[in-house]
Amino acid sequence: MDNVKLTEQEIKDTLASGLCKFTFTKKDGTVREAYGTRNQTVVAENNATPNGRGTEKEGTIPYYDVEVNAWRSFKTDSFIEFLNVMKHQPNIEVTIY
Repeated sequence: MDNVKLTEQEIKDTLASGLCKFTFTKKDGTVREAYGTRNQTVVAENNATPNGRGTEKEGTIPYYDVEVNAWRSFKTDSFIEFLNVMKHQPNIEVTIY
């Protein structure tokens, strides 16, 4: 996808649309490729409760990491790009390899 700087709200909205593959820079400087979502249907299907990890904090975006089945977050300014966005479609199972 394009290397256009997205706003915090645009990143949140895209993550809420379905399962996303995206990259961001971790605190240690390495680039992390993640599969995650903020889509409430997907989160509910995985019985994911935030337990404080999915809470909102300005400048930080929590997301549900479907590879480790846990909440994670990244700083808005560390976001690099979306590599793939799969809009949520009920009753379609997605397998990540």
